[in-house]
Amino acid sequence: MKLSTRVRYGLRALIELASLQQDSPVLLDLVAKRQGISRKYLDAIFARLKAAGIVSSSRGAGGGFLMAMDPADITVLDVYVGLEGPITLVECVTQDRHCGMEETCPTKEVWAEVSKLMSDYMRSLTVADLMERKQQKEEKSSIMFYI
Repeated sequence: MKLSTRVRYGLRALIELASLQQDSPVLLDLVAKRQGISRKYLDAIFARLKAAGIVSSSRGAGGGFLMAMDPADITVLDVYVGLEGPITLVECVTQDRHCGMEETCPTKEVWAEVSKLMSDYMRSLTVADLMERKQQKEEKSSIMFYI
């Protein structure tokens, strides 16, 4: 399984938004510039995040995007599902699509379990957790040693 750029960029941009937000909307241009993501692509990503209820927006002077929920309440799974839909490694696990081997398939349960493990892990991490990781990495990389 390979994660789409929509999910990877979306999660990075969301962490950036949450880090920049100080009770006022953040311009998407700033998030795009800081993360090196095309503004046009970020517009499409944030439209999905808004539809999922993860971010909100305001127009006009002083407008921009805000987190619609506390970062501690938004899981990586929420972001993934908001941008891509449910985690499904193979369609037969979650949909009524059948290949005709449902009764004897030796792999269906493997894919179902892997999907569950991925979902559980993504559910265990929040945007706040990733913000903290980001801060720790930034602090670590800014340590200066003098000789």
